Amino acid sequence: QYWKALAQGDTFYKLERFLPVLFDSLSGEAAGSTVQLLSALVNSRIHRAVNLRVFSQMPMLGIRLSGLRALVSKWGEEKLCSMTTTDVTERFVKPETERSKLAWCEQEASGGGAVLTAEWFVSHAWKYPFLDVVSALSRHFAGSDPVVWFDILSVSQHETNVERPYEWWNSAFLNAVGQMGRVVMVLDSWSDPLT
Repeated sequence: QYWKALAQGDTFYKLERFLPVLFDSLSGEAAGSTVQLLSALVNSRIHRAVNLRVFSQMPMLGIRLSGLRALVSKWGEEKLCSMTTTDVTERFVKPETERSKLAWCEQEASGGGAVLTAEWFVSHAWKYPFLDVVSALSRHFAGSDPVVWFDILSVSQHETNVERPYEWWNSAFLNAVGQMGRVVMVLDSWSDPLT
């Protein structure tokens, strides 16, 4: 009867409701701790999957690498030479999005082909020199023009004091990164990287 019920309606709801009952019926002393462990693992995955649906506010827009390089030209390579990613956010990204309060990518999405759904998640430290990050990405992706999720452009920088619950990081954030399927991490110094 459990499996018939699972075939109808909201699968996550049915799994959440019926699997604990099913495993409880199997988890007598004869079944041992293996079934209890399996039940706990399945339950944790179910609850994580349910949370994915609740916390789904992760922006998925990114910028083509060529678009990122175009921003370097627009903002002026000479000005950017001594700036960290934090500096670029304060000097360029926030002022350009002040009126809309949107993420830069969201604001620019209707302006052409540089902003699309991200294919790569870029992990980097904001203390790194911005041009070093762009240069590292350019070297890594030489010969291609991927759409990268670059946090200062993909997420609004105007409401950064919002505390995100653990469930958000464990669901929406991980799910979004998983949907992109690819991560590139920029490390400045192999022996002593900033994090």
